[in-house]
Amino acid sequence: MFCENCGQRIEEDSRFCPFCGHPTALAGQQAKEAVPQEQPVPGPAGGPGPQPAGETGPVPQPAGEAAPTGGPVTEPHVESQPHVEPEPHVEPKPGESAGARPVTPGPEPQPGMGPKSGPEPQPGMGPKSGPEPQFSAGPKTGPEPPFGAGPQGEPQPYPYAGPEPIHAPKKKKSKKGLIIALIVVVILAAGGITFYLIWNSAENRMNRAIKDGDLDDAAEIYVEKLAGEELSEKTLSLLQEALDQVYPAYESGAMDYDDAVEELQALSVFYAEGWNDRVDAVWSLFDALNLKNNGNYESAISRYKEALELDPESEDAKAGLEEATDLYRQDVLGKAEEYISGSSDYEGAASVLQSAIDFLGGDEELEQKLTEVNEAYSDYQKTQEDEEIAALVDEAQAMVRAGEYDEALEYLESYESVYPDSQALKDAIGDMKQDIQTAIEAEANVMAQGGAYEDALELLEEYIPQYGSLQESYDAIYNEMPIT
Repeated sequence: MFCENCGQRIEEDSRFCPFCGHPTALAGQQAKEAVPQEQPVPGPAGGPGPQPAGETGPVPQPAGEAAPTGGPVTEPHVESQPHVEPEPHVEPKPGESAGARPVTPGPEPQPGMGPKSGPEPQPGMGPKSGPEPQFSAGPKTGPEPPFGAGPQGEPQPYPYAGPEPIHAPKKKKSKKGLIIALIVVVILAAGGITFYLIWNSAENRMNRAIKDGDLDDAAEIYVEKLAGEELSEKTLSLLQEALDQVYPAYESGAMDYDDAVEELQALSVFYAEGWNDRVDAVWSLFDALNLKNNGNYESAISRYKEALELDPESEDAKAGLEEATDLYRQDVLGKAEEYISGSSDYEGAASVLQSAIDFLGGDEELEQKLTEVNEAYSDYQKTQEDEEIAALVDEAQAMVRAGEYDEALEYLESYESVYPDSQALKDAIGDMKQDIQTAIEAEANVMAQGGAYEDALELLEEYIPQYGSLQESYDAIYNEMPIT
């Protein structure tokens, strides 16, 4: 439906026009049902009184608008007002528009129009001071002519339209929601700015560079923005992760030496308590690995130990030291075996083993091997002595057979200083003395049997001081010698 006052389209169940506040037919109907019927009251000077509620009559129309068709139009109930003549036409003053409406005082109250005793008017239906002009409820077919303009633009008197319509009170919009929304926006904006500032801080940019593996950029940010400042736990953790990856990558061949050195140099730029020792420990690991790969196990072990002194928690240093020690142990054992198997140089083997044990500060496997070598060397020495002494005895016996008894005994006794602890030599010398005594007795007997008793006795007399048992042979030959 359309508003009777302004002609705008409004909802069917609206009681007031949302555009101009004019009451609708629905509001009038509800007011009509709520107000009881009144009797007509004679007007002043014999004129007609106001129409009773519910009755309809001709409705004046604005100039230039046709009356509605299709039956009577039901109007809402309004308070009766005295009849007021239309205002005369007034020529507009210079500067005023032709349709300007002059302000005129309202009609004087009429006698007999005292206060009404009927029911209270409905909201928005206050008393009116004059008849209200009616408009067609149907849709408009063209632009509405302005008031005060007749045919051919001739000025026309304004019809009195009564007081302004009473509009329904508008609810004030609460500012609470707007304030809350504004606070939320401010908080979000502040949070966004704070987040960006934190995200784009020098430390966070440096941490992202470390995490992405761009250590050169991280070192550059540190030198330019953060040099001298204490590194956070997060930064140290990221640096440690990067450092822990360098040595394994180089050891496995995933990173060449130049790249590894470049990363270590970048990591060396950062400073924190204990951090530079950990970086130096990795440098030691690099040197140790190269020495180990070149077979210089002793130097590699020394470098691994240096790395552990710098960073006692370095798992790479512990593993490298264990591997280098094992390789060194196997190398020493191999050299000792070569000494023994090649030239039976037990002394050389024992020397190599003992040096390795001293270098490592003790080694159970090498110490066990040294014990075995020493025992084998002792057995070897005994065998060698026995063989050498046997050869000496053979030479001495040859001298005995040649009658060189003193020379044979002296020859054997001369080796007592060479083999002071040789029981074989001692036994050989004892046996030699017995053999020499037997040989002297045999030679003397041969002489006596041949009649050379005096030669036999002379021979025995020569050796009796050394071999006292020859006295018996001397006495026997002397008794057998014929008396002449």
